[in-house]
Amino acid sequence: MLQRIVTSIASNDKDNYLGSYPFINKYKENMKTNIYIIFSIALLNLSSIYSQTFEVGSINYNILNANEVEVISKPSCYDGGIVVPETVEDSGTTYNVIGIGDEAFQYCDITSIDLPNSITYIGEFAFRDCRNITSITLPSSVTSIGYAAFLYCTELTSVNIPENITVINMHTFAQCGKLTSITIPSSVTSIGTYAFSSCFSLATVNIHVTTPINITIHRFWNLDLTTIALNVPVGSESAYAAAPIWQDFGTINATLSNSSYDYELGYKLYPNPASDYISISGVEQAENYKIFNITGSKIAEGMFSRNQPINIQRFKKGVYFINFENGTALKFVKN
Repeated sequence: MLQRIVTSIASNDKDNYLGSYPFINKYKENMKTNIYIIFSIALLNLSSIYSQTFEVGSINYNILNANEVEVISKPSCYDGGIVVPETVEDSGTTYNVIGIGDEAFQYCDITSIDLPNSITYIGEFAFRDCRNITSITLPSSVTSIGYAAFLYCTELTSVNIPENITVINMHTFAQCGKLTSITIPSSVTSIGTYAFSSCFSLATVNIHVTTPINITIHRFWNLDLTTIALNVPVGSESAYAAAPIWQDFGTINATLSNSSYDYELGYKLYPNPASDYISISGVEQAENYKIFNITGSKIAEGMFSRNQPINIQRFKKGVYFINFENGTALKFVKN
């Protein structure tokens, strides 16, 4: 509407009609200026609506659009245990919390963080230099992890890479000196330079990608690969044994299913995470199973039948895989 008004005033017909009246010409120019000012203010106000920030429960948020926000940094930084909600309300509007913004927790003294299933991305440097956090469980809803998101998380011992991740960016886990194992899901197609550099405690890499990803040594820069065990999908060991860099790992073990955290027969594991027992739905007949820890070591085996829970009370906290004889593998977390 404003554009049409400005265009109309500036038209040649208007100039011809009003040209012989100087005071009207002056009025016309003032009117054009005022309209442009009003139009600019309207744009600024519209922009401010979608760049507004607010704080709820000691967490700062940035409004992305009419119903979505991301967690952002705050001047005083964060500390202790952080629980990010799935939704948050401000000024009568309820927003979905969909992301962790760039540098949101950078240099903060957080000890733990609980992320909801609404989170779809982790921004660049999001957890850089969070040197007091020991583990992070990323929800399966996360589809992207930004550059150097966990750089210098020096106390981090375990972190999962969600199944929908396709790219592990440069420096994502670089300098995580206490990270003992990493699991790479079948969805990953690319690993950035220095992604796992100087992870000196790394003892196991579980990779569910059937065909080896083409990488250079810089992905695992500054590490002695001969000391690290590589667990690969069944039937892929020969391919990894012949692939550059992957062939340099100390041992190559075919212990994983052909796809990560697979539900080939409609199997579903619950609850997850679990503390005492896990159950599997979709099992129609008795099945032999084996349970492996994150390092690929077998810690339990048995036979599972429908509606029969499996006792995991004696397991230590961490990430585990239960493999069935038909090749199905499910991942679970022990609290």
